[in-house]
Amino acid sequence: MRRFIQSLPGKLIAHLAVLSLMLPSLSLMFVGKAYAQLQSLPTWAVVEFVNKKGGNYGVAAAESVASELAKTGKYDVVPQETIKRSLETLMLQSPVTDTTSILRLAQDLRATSIVRGEVVDYQVNNVGGGKQATVAMKVIVIDAASGLGVNGAALTAKSTVRAGEVTTETLVNEAIGTGANRAVADIQARTLPTATVLNTQGSDEALINQGTRTGFKRGQEVIVIRNREQVATARVADVEPDQAYLKVTRSWKGIRPGDKVRAVFEPADGIGITSAGELKVNKPRNKGNNAGLISIALILGLGLLLFTNGNSSSQSATDSVTTEATLFPDNSGQPAVKVSWSPNIFAKGNSTRFRWQIYRDDVFGSPVLTAPGGLTFAHDTAQPRIVTYSDFGGVIGGTFCQFTDPQDQTTAAAVVGPTPGRAHQYRVELVYRLSSLDLPGGTSTSGGTTGGTGGTTGGTTGGTTGGTTGGTTGGTTGGTTGGTTGGTTGGQDCYFVTSQQIARGLATPLFRSDLQSPASGEQVPAPQPGDPTFDQITFTFNSVVVGDPITVEYVVEVSTSANFTKSTTKKLGSTISPDTGPISLTVDNNFFTSPGTIIWWRVGTRNVADKPGPVKDSLGERYIFSAIRSFRRPSLPPPPPSN
Repeated sequence: MRRFIQSLPGKLIAHLAVLSLMLPSLSLMFVGKAYAQLQSLPTWAVVEFVNKKGGNYGVAAAESVASELAKTGKYDVVPQETIKRSLETLMLQSPVTDTTSILRLAQDLRATSIVRGEVVDYQVNNVGGGKQATVAMKVIVIDAASGLGVNGAALTAKSTVRAGEVTTETLVNEAIGTGANRAVADIQARTLPTATVLNTQGSDEALINQGTRTGFKRGQEVIVIRNREQVATARVADVEPDQAYLKVTRSWKGIRPGDKVRAVFEPADGIGITSAGELKVNKPRNKGNNAGLISIALILGLGLLLFTNGNSSSQSATDSVTTEATLFPDNSGQPAVKVSWSPNIFAKGNSTRFRWQIYRDDVFGSPVLTAPGGLTFAHDTAQPRIVTYSDFGGVIGGTFCQFTDPQDQTTAAAVVGPTPGRAHQYRVELVYRLSSLDLPGGTSTSGGTTGGTGGTTGGTTGGTTGGTTGGTTGGTTGGTTGGTTGGTTGGQDCYFVTSQQIARGLATPLFRSDLQSPASGEQVPAPQPGDPTFDQITFTFNSVVVGDPITVEYVVEVSTSANFTKSTTKKLGSTISPDTGPISLTVDNNFFTSPGTIIWWRVGTRNVADKPGPVKDSLGERYIFSAIRSFRRPSLPPPPPSN
């Protein structure tokens, strides 16, 4: 045997035996490396910085910070071109600064964090025969689930001293690059503490598993997150080395064990550059004990445009709602109101809009009409109608897929049109839809439920069967199977409704005024020298006040054209009256005095309280005009017969 082992075949077999024994360990090592490479990195997107002092340095700052983040290998940094395309798709203006737009952008990019910032100030000074730039920068990392800042940096940075001809732009960009490097280093070093909720007491107190050893401190503001959804904000009420107690300051869905807790980053309120080129931080004003809570509430109020729960109001989908009295379907139709709206950045995309719902102040419990999501106006006419609308039971917005259909309801009775002569107030809301994959959880309702059920079932079964090992195996298997099933199920449409936007003014539909005198075809002589009989003319017409007390402006216009074109039309005068019955207006008769001229006249009306007033006509006037009537100037007598 010894000879065989020392022989060449024996040595070969021995080496193969040793290698076969080592293979399992080598396999585990390579699998571990491959698994580590497959782990998904958090997705961060860096948007253009704000230029506080002017210049085009915001783009350079964003690119520098993005480059430095990518170098760390800890983040999946979204390319700047991808961010630009997303901004164009969402119709957002760069740089993005408001929380609402940041949350929408994060959702579109599937980013876990958005990095924004400011180039607050910069200086270029002469140093040792050359030039050097100093830049003051602020960088803030926004959590996509809550819209709150969770990390960041405020600093100054300098360029190298450059001799010779060098532009300010070159020096400032170099200083920005240095600042980006330092900012990312600060962010890496300043990872704010996180913890897990261990237990709760009542609805407003919780115990977490971290304390002063990891950076929590008394009075610190924190957010509570479940999956990717923020469920509460809280304050650290008491802290120990390895645990802390939270006091809930605002709750949407309540805190429960297993929720994640994350400290909120508080960037410097105001920064600048001192005369020595160092960072200058303006001391914030004393805001009292509740200042932090108020600030967070304000940020949340702005940030939860799209994703709010039923206990809060989301921002409307319109920047303005305008209501204008009109006649429908044309100038000889019945009194009506045109309601129009300007979709804001949230509602620009036609694919998101499902239905506009219009409410009127004299009808309660249901809208008076609806319009398809692609339209921006509707007419509230005298015609009674059955209105099919969406009713979400008072739930505004949402963070999860609670409604997978538009919740259509039908009114029990016919809805009547607006009352002529009564001022009406309107409100508009948008029913919108999103794919469940675009919600913070990123899964459909059925898929998420299936995954959660699979994980729970697997964990319970494994735990019952085989203790710790069985519980781990069962939980992993069940969670994986359920998660796969949930992911396979895919997305579905989820429906939400925004809060209502109130119209900026009133609208009063009016009947057309009936004309009385001059009578149709009547001859009205023009003024004659020395004879004051025809120096003035009186127009008489009926009031349009029929019910509610309103004050109406009446205007009389004449024209030599039945079409009342701009070049042939004159406004003779106006009067304002709350009266019912006949209204008279006496004006000078020195218009269109040529013998034989046919003169057309009409009366325009509007409630003086309406804003902006009736729909504009071809002359740009905001009146409800009567039917037209004509009178004429007498012709010259025929010449005497010749002898």
